[in-house]
Amino acid sequence: SMKMDTRFDMASCTKVLATTSAVALLYQNGHLALEDRVADRLDKRFAANGKADITVLNCLLHNAGYPPDPVPGYWYPSFGCPETNKTEPAENWSCRKQTFEALMQQTLQNPIGAKYVYSDLSFITLMWLAGKVAMENAAFYGITPDDLLPECVAAGPELPYQCYFEALVRKNVMEANGLKSTGFLPKPEVWGECAPCENDTTYLRRVVQGQVSDQNAYALGGISGHAGLFSTAPDVFKLLHTIMFRDVEFLNVSTWKTFVTEYNHTQSSRALGWNTNDPTVFDQGWNMSCGPMSPRTYMHLGYTGTMVCSDPDAGVISVMLTNRVYPTDQNIKIRRVRQLFSAAVVKALSPSHYRRGVNRGDPALESRMRRELRTYQEQGQQDGNGDDSSVSNNAKGDSRVFPFKYPLFKQCNSTWGNHIMEGSYTVCAVGCLMSSISMALRGHGVTPVSEPTVGMNPGTFNDWLRAHHGYVGGADLNEAAVPPLRPSAIKWVGSRTPQQLNRAGAIELIKQPHNIVIANVMHGHHFVLVTGWDPRYDDILLVNDPGFTRYYYNVSDIVGWRLFTMV
Repeated sequence: SMKMDTRFDMASCTKVLATTSAVALLYQNGHLALEDRVADRLDKRFAANGKADITVLNCLLHNAGYPPDPVPGYWYPSFGCPETNKTEPAENWSCRKQTFEALMQQTLQNPIGAKYVYSDLSFITLMWLAGKVAMENAAFYGITPDDLLPECVAAGPELPYQCYFEALVRKNVMEANGLKSTGFLPKPEVWGECAPCENDTTYLRRVVQGQVSDQNAYALGGISGHAGLFSTAPDVFKLLHTIMFRDVEFLNVSTWKTFVTEYNHTQSSRALGWNTNDPTVFDQGWNMSCGPMSPRTYMHLGYTGTMVCSDPDAGVISVMLTNRVYPTDQNIKIRRVRQLFSAAVVKALSPSHYRRGVNRGDPALESRMRRELRTYQEQGQQDGNGDDSSVSNNAKGDSRVFPFKYPLFKQCNSTWGNHIMEGSYTVCAVGCLMSSISMALRGHGVTPVSEPTVGMNPGTFNDWLRAHHGYVGGADLNEAAVPPLRPSAIKWVGSRTPQQLNRAGAIELIKQPHNIVIANVMHGHHFVLVTGWDPRYDDILLVNDPGFTRYYYNVSDIVGWRLFTMV
């Protein structure tokens, strides 16, 4: 069973927690520059096959020109590592020289710097390079020969960079930040405390537990820059907290900003080593895995089912560790789970961390809007208890305009929140669009044509949709399935982009009570029913959003629209 001290194979989260942290430290201390050419610092033979101008920065940005993985893989029989042809290959360093020589002769897939291609080879390169730089500055980093793993050194004393990389990470990243259960090569006595990974039927021929499941990292001896780190949730959180809030003297503000800031918006969402949650650029933080966290969120995923997200705007850190590859890596449900988990984090921390107001940064205006929100709540609009309470239009002394009265339904209300939409997805988890539509339909007095006495709410609407093919893959609502609820009353108008429908256009629509306007917000991960506007502010629209206890959104938060009309 999973416990807080369960150790997880962090897979590619190794790239940021271990390798990027180590490279950032070398950079901060002046021992490695971003513009340093790998061939100049690691080995001149690295320049072969057009690699002479690859820099540290290229490797961190995944635009060095490498293919995604070494071909053939280090674990392939055709590569020829000594252990590969054994029935039970050992995790050792017998192939160290051969893998290093392969890197020296590695060819490129693209011109250097021209294209983003996520590549393990970039971080295998950084492992060798950081190890050599650490060896050259061993005294500075407090690394003595006794700090090196004896088996690592014995396997190839003429090429000890890998051993120094491990010592640099262990002493100057993990131990320096008080991490007790994080590192490469867990000892056999703790393998049972590690979450199992896949049943590898092609190489290791067993369920992998306590040893790295990435086959190239295994062939490298379990120490690499792209994979191999094991950690626990508390340890990962502690390191991320130190990186963001500088609890101890580790990375200074300048170094932190340099490494966690998106570097080239025209090419990818990548920062240095890290990815970001930017929804407007190629990669989109691996399909917005950090959900509605801010675009400046720096993050990374691991193949085994790990994810780390750090949102500097909200001061929020989330860690999700799973072994989604057990017993098979063909399980890809994690893709949706990541988004749901991140959305749940944001929801749980709203409004304390994620309440976004008008003209953010203006304390006086924020204070006034908070006071108005309390008044609004007292009038009943924001009680969110699933009843029909609504606010009267143009209350005395109130300049806000609500052309129509709508009820307020929390999608996580205990009455229907755990109802299944499709598959394992619940109303509480992904039912924001469906709940918003149900509020509009209830306001217009619509009930299912077959059940005219049934009151409309997210629960009854969901029941009807389930029975009438209202959902497509992943519990996505099929808007065209809504009108048959009352064919003579409802019409699906369509979707609009912010370019097609601006604030003024939306106001013109909601001035007519028969129009239903739903806004897509939070980088596309949330839907709200638009209810009115406030003439005092030219950049907000008023909404029903009881789940996040909000009654307005900035127009800049809106990334799309869903439009219905009552016939």
